[in-house]
Amino acid sequence: MASVARLTDEMLERAVIVGFLGTWLCDRSVEAGADFEDVQEPAKLAAIALCYLYLEVRLRRTSRQR
Repeated sequence: MASVARLTDEMLERAVIVGFLGTWLCDRSVEAGADFEDVQEPAKLAAIALCYLYLEVRLRRTSRQR
């Protein structure tokens, strides 16, 4: 039960972070003068890459502490 709870927490965290970060990056790009349709997909991909990088750093930090 604990592993399922942790898995759902991780999935929710990733979905919220990727969704928020992708929208934020897209909004900043549009404010800078880019076309919404041109930056929507790259913003999502950048958000996924940044989320993966953050989680990888956090995982390595945790393993180093142990």
